[in-house]
Amino acid sequence: MIAKDAFREQMLLNTVILPYGLVSIGESAFFGCPNLRHVYLPAYYVEIGAYAFAGCNADLILHVEKDSLNERYAQERCSCQRRSPP
Repeated sequence: MIAKDAFREQMLLNTVILPYGLVSIGESAFFGCPNLRHVYLPAYYVEIGAYAFAGCNADLILHVEKDSLNERYAQERCSCQRRSPP
């Protein structure tokens, strides 16, 4: 689990690779990380709290499995881009 506000406003974050076994990302966990460009989510469902990626760079890319619940999150609740592995 990544706690609420765990990486809030961390200016040096650029890429985050979330580990296998992660079950949730807390509310506002990565809020306001202006240099965050890539987040790699595991292939299975991860519960993502409200505003987890709010205030991040407009070029943020969530790397998710195609047709997964994580991809649905990226479509519905995140203003970021998304990519699926080939």
